[in-house]
This record gives sequence, C-alpha cells and structure tokens, in this order.
Amino acid sequence: MNALVLFGIAHGLLWKVLSTLSKIVFLIIVVPRLPSGVFAEYIYSISITMIMAMVLSAGTSEHLPTLIKGKRDAMDRYSPFYIVSVTLGWFFLFAYILTRQYFFLLAALAFTHATYLIIAGLLRSIDPKYYEWLNNFPTILFTIICIAVTISGFEHLILIFILTNMTINMAIAFHGEVSISVNYDRLRSAFEGSVGLAMKGITKTISNMLLIADFRALIIFPKFLLKHNPSDALAIAITAGEALWQLAMVIVNRNYVHYCKGEGTLRSSMRSGGILMLGMVFASVIFIYFGIPITIEKFDWHLVGWATVFFGSMIVFMEFRYFFWSRHVAEIWIFATQILIILVQIIVMFVLDEAMWLPATAMILMGVTIIFLIIGLVWKR
Repeated sequence: MNALVLFGIAHGLLWKVLSTLSKIVFLIIVVPRLPSGVFAEYIYSISITMIMAMVLSAGTSEHLPTLIKGKRDAMDRYSPFYIVSVTLGWFFLFAYILTRQYFFLLAALAFTHATYLIIAGLLRSIDPKYYEWLNNFPTILFTIICIAVTISGFEHLILIFILTNMTINMAIAFHGEVSISVNYDRLRSAFEGSVGLAMKGITKTISNMLLIADFRALIIFPKFLLKHNPSDALAIAITAGEALWQLAMVIVNRNYVHYCKGEGTLRSSMRSGGILMLGMVFASVIFIYFGIPITIEKFDWHLVGWATVFFGSMIVFMEFRYFFWSRHVAEIWIFATQILIILVQIIVMFVLDEAMWLPATAMILMGVTIIFLIIGLVWKR
C-alpha cells in the first residue's frame, strides 16, 4: 500500500471522525436547548424528505459513478441534473421565505437532499475527496452555526440545515468543476439517460429508501398510524445509535469493495457482521447496565443503549446486503427482510407503550439475528 493510498484513507477517516464528533456535540449542546418536540419533528422531516429525494434523484448517487468512471466529459453529460435540482431547491426556499408555507420548506429540503445525492454521483469517481467533503463538512458547519445562534423553532432549524447544505453543495460542485452550461439538447440527453439509469438502479434505490424507514420507523410511522408525536428522547437515542453505526460502517463499506471484486465468502461476511454486532452490544452494556454519570436534558441513556443494540443487528443486515449485491443474488430476500424489520416495529408500536418501543424492537431483531448467524455458520461448515 503506497503513501498516496494511505493518505487517502487517513483523509477519509479524519473527516468521518470530525463529522461523528460534530453529531455528538449537536446532540449534547444544541438539542437540549431546542423547544420540546422540535428535534423529533426535525428527524421526521429529514427522514421523509430524504426518501423523496431518492426518487427525485433517480438513483444517481449509486449509479452515476459507474457511468462516469472518472471522465469529466461523461460527468458534463449528466450535470444538468445538478442545475435543475439546485435551481428548484432555491426556488422553493425563496417561495417559503415569501409565503411561510410549510409545504415549500419541505420541498426545498427534499431538493437539498437531491442536490447532495446528484453531486455525490457526479464527483464520486472523479476524486473520492469530494464525496468525503459532501458527507461530512455540512454536518460540521451545521453544528457550529446551531451552537452560535438561538434557534426559535423547528422551521428555523430546517432553514439553517437547507442554507448550510445548499451552500456547501454548490461550493463543492464549483470546486469540482461541475458544468453549469445548460441547453435543450443537454437536458434531453440527460433525461433520456436518466430513464435507463433509474430502471437500472431501481432495486438499490428502493432498498435505500426502505433502509431509511428501517432506521427511523419509530419516528416516521407513529405520526401516520397513531397520530402521536414521538419524544425527543427517542429521536436522540436513534440518532446516537445511528452515529455509532456509521463508524462501524467504515469497515462494512471497505468489505463491500472486496466483495465487488469477487473476494470473500458468505461465511466471512457473517463473521465480520457478527464481530461488529458483538462490539456494539458490548458498547450498549455501558449505557444500559452501568449508565453514564452525566445528566443531559432530554437524554435517556438506557434508550441510547437499546438503539446501539438495534443498530448492531442492522450492521449484520448491511453486511449481508452488500455481499448479496456484489453477487447479484437474493434481491427479493433483501426487500423482504427490510419490510419485515419495518413491520416488527409497527407491531411493537401498537402493542406497547413508547418507552418500550426501542427495547422491544432491539431485543426481537437481536434474537433473530443471533439465531440466523448460528444457523448460517453451522450450515456453511
């Protein structure tokens, strides 16, 4: 491994660590200062609009890199996606500022996510550093701004998110020399390409949409099915567990690269997922049984522990998903598993009080995951 490769890995890890620390700082310093219910509403809106953005971006984040392959002339062909998305994002933002209509704010948020996904697809194969900046720098700047200002409510928080992310997205696109030249022929060419792109990547796009629902079901579905707004404590716990999950995903993403090269076996994938899950379960013990001797408003450390258990199970699922994706098999079973994870959480919501939603879901998924791993490892001997 040469020095350039090592520098690239170090660069990526540095940004990931800084981004994760920013999320922790946001949870500890910013969230307790927010009015009650604002953070849960924020997570709900971010989740719903990200699902919308995956439809709007037509799977570009996943599949544009395979078409561009580091070639700038190929990138220029698809750059009209970016121009259309960023234009609509600013249009809906200004419409919200003028009218104060909530719909326009959500539309602007959806196109903010879509712009990120499109730029990621355009620049990912040009230079990995752009993808690392897109993934991490907006989170850092967003946290700094939220600490510096007094946030009056949910819409104010979303407005800061949109302005921060749109500005960073455009700056990175400019630095990456994404073309802003648009004419009818280029728009038509990009649109024609997008139809095939969307159909080719539809399975991964649907799976990624379901993944958001898997992670945030206890935040998203109560509003629809129970007419109930989840607590900030639940939203904080899920966000904290997801932050720990993202650190573990550094290893899973690296495994995916090897799987795509035909390396590795299902047994090695099981072993990797099992070890990562075990690490997250050990981390959860600190929160659940030993406790954290620090009191932070709106924090429930036990819920954070159970969220860590839940995301430990999801790490195993992600290992399997990437392994089967690399072999182009079992896509229907991936969908079925994701839908089942959502259904488990919905059933738990209907039969238990909110305080038990996360512990019950975590215990059920962990039990099923352990049984599956044992059966799989014995069967594969």
